[in-house]
Amino acid sequence: MVKFIDGHRDRFTVTELCDVLQFRYQTYYSAKNREANPSARSVRDAEILAEIVALREKDEGRRRDYGHGRCGGNFAGPVSRWRGARSSG
Repeated sequence: MVKFIDGHRDRFTVTELCDVLQFRYQTYYSAKNREANPSARSVRDAEILAEIVALREKDEGRRRDYGHGRCGGNFAGPVSRWRGARSSG
């Protein structure tokens, strides 16, 4: 929704677009703020995901046990592992 509004901001105001789409303009501005200033958790999730991807590339073709919860020597809890696996495809 935010991408759509961004794509049409040159012709309409954000408020007009949000009214037509029944999308709160506060939600739009909150999403834009999160893009510019990511939370500490999203930054840490990106770091963990990069470590997981690097480990996968390094160990390509080897049988691994991913259930032990360690990523490069740093503990990554089950929620972090699940969210990272989900977002990386």
